[in-house]
Amino acid sequence: MWVFTYGSLMYDGWEEKFGCLCRERAQLQDFRRDFNKASRKFWGTNKVECPTLGLRPEVGSSCQGIAFGFPDNGDLSEKVLLYLGEREGRSFSLRQQRIHLSSDDFVQAVVPINEYAVDLYAKEVYIGDKSLEERARMASIASGVSGRCAKYVENFRAKLLALGIDDPYVEEFWKAVRSASVSQ
Repeated sequence: MWVFTYGSLMYDGWEEKFGCLCRERAQLQDFRRDFNKASRKFWGTNKVECPTLGLRPEVGSSCQGIAFGFPDNGDLSEKVLLYLGEREGRSFSLRQQRIHLSSDDFVQAVVPINEYAVDLYAKEVYIGDKSLEERARMASIASGVSGRCAKYVENFRAKLLALGIDDPYVEEFWKAVRSASVSQ
């Protein structure tokens, strides 16, 4: 079983408790990272939401991340899927998608994808229809129980760079957040 990750799942060690067999760079085609899901508790509030990370379908783009390989075991697979479902939340689905591993193999992997058209809750937390500038302004002022939204974006960008992943969409959003912070 493969799991493709593109956010904090890439680097926080979650996979260790499930007996991960391998870790490999991978690409997911026709999706890109986007700060399009509203956090109303951890990084924002109901009044000022924090744009957090999700995926946006976009033909021709690609998202570089980390794929984790797990033993092909029914019970273990169920535990991994349950964990991912609880962690990502109910606005995400766990879809099977084809990914390209750095070893040049193509495999099917579980990918958490925010499904903003699935139900009312998912539609409520989807903010990807707002302009980049509007979401950047939100990120520059939002704060929740885990801290400031701008720090969330900054820390995620730093983690990507530490992994050697250069993501133009994350860079563009980070620059817009910094610009919005300066103008306030």
